[in-house]
Amino acid sequence: MFAASGCSSCHAAPEATDKTVLAGGHPLVSDFGTFYAPTISWGAQGIADWSLPEFARALRQGVSPESKHYYPAFPYTSYARMTDTDVADLFAYI
Repeated sequence: MFAASGCSSCHAAPEATDKTVLAGGHPLVSDFGTFYAPTISWGAQGIADWSLPEFARALRQGVSPESKHYYPAFPYTSYARMTDTDVADLFAYI
């Protein structure tokens, strides 16, 4: 699910050769300004404190645990139809 979802294209460290190193920081230039992808690692700066339902809501609806919208930077509509099992597997992998 990690590879199929393309998580590393935004969330891997920009200069990392190992694209499973989720340090974030990749710049996303848009008409709305430049956004920097956050880390989704299991560390303190990442999603370590998130629950599975919070992760699923962020992934499928583009809403953070603090109820902030990730749009227009995060293409949550691409993940909206992931199954519960796929979301849980991705969360476990990360």
